[in-house]
Amino acid sequence: MNRRFITTICFLAFVVTVKALMHGDIKFHIELAMQMADAKGVAATMEDEPEIILEYKDSSQNITKAALEKLMVGFFAENQPQSFSITHQGLFQNGVRHMTGTYVSTKGIRFEVYFEASYDEVEAHHHLTRMRIERIAE
Repeated sequence: MNRRFITTICFLAFVVTVKALMHGDIKFHIELAMQMADAKGVAATMEDEPEIILEYKDSSQNITKAALEKLMVGFFAENQPQSFSITHQGLFQNGVRHMTGTYVSTKGIRFEVYFEASYDEVEAHHHLTRMRIERIAE
């Protein structure tokens, strides 16, 4: 009985994970990409020209996915990840999903990372439309 229960729990955990991957859970994808310093993974979650705000570099612009990937490669090169976690998430009345996370580099530098994602009904998943990276003052 105990073995059957454990097998059932493991199977359900597997199903939930696969379902999240198949349905494009934006939180899962962005968290994993930030933790792994995967610039290509971050860019893959974005719409064609998202608004990117880098407050630690006083920069705000709409850029292409390719330019975002290059920008994130530079960010991760300067700030190798020690940890990243989503600390808050919610949904605006207009259906836009928002998430805030804390990114800590191996140098101990902390950043607040904010994301907004709109739902694409044709592709049936969220695309990030805005990302802000702001250094947290120590």
